[in-house]
Amino acid sequence: MKLVSRGSPRGSATARRNLSKDLKEGPLTLPKLLSRDAGRLDDNTLLVCLTGIVAASALPQFQDRHPEHTAETVLDEREDRGDGNFRYRFETTNGINAEKVGTPGSEGQSNMQGAFSFPLPEGGVAQFSYIADENGYQPSSDLLPQPPPLPAHVYRLLEIAEQQRAQGITFEK
Repeated sequence: MKLVSRGSPRGSATARRNLSKDLKEGPLTLPKLLSRDAGRLDDNTLLVCLTGIVAASALPQFQDRHPEHTAETVLDEREDRGDGNFRYRFETTNGINAEKVGTPGSEGQSNMQGAFSFPLPEGGVAQFSYIADENGYQPSSDLLPQPPPLPAHVYRLLEIAEQQRAQGITFEK
């Protein structure tokens, strides 16, 4: 910490004596540092202190808990038959729901089919359903992004390719 007096960039002997006296009397506090007896803080130190105070006051302070952020479990059903078949259902008080049914797959995997939903912050409910099997995860929802439509010339190229396949025309890779 650098203390300076009004007339000297390095600080006066009086300011140094006062600071030494204050240190002997106990811990330094901001009011004690800003008092006339202790000298005065340079601009950078004061700026750093004030910046710290402003940053700390900008942090979230004891926010109220909103009911939509807290939920209690209303339903939690789990059934596992041990042979790859299972069933799961889950519901909370704030509108979160999930359910899933699993069966053994033809290639040793677990096939699953299910759905889940949750309330949206702007209102309404997001609903998703899915299938997960040997073909991968296949979600379905109105909220999922959709690809843009194909241009007209792509449809024409697909027709030509189909005609060529029907005629037995093949191309080497």
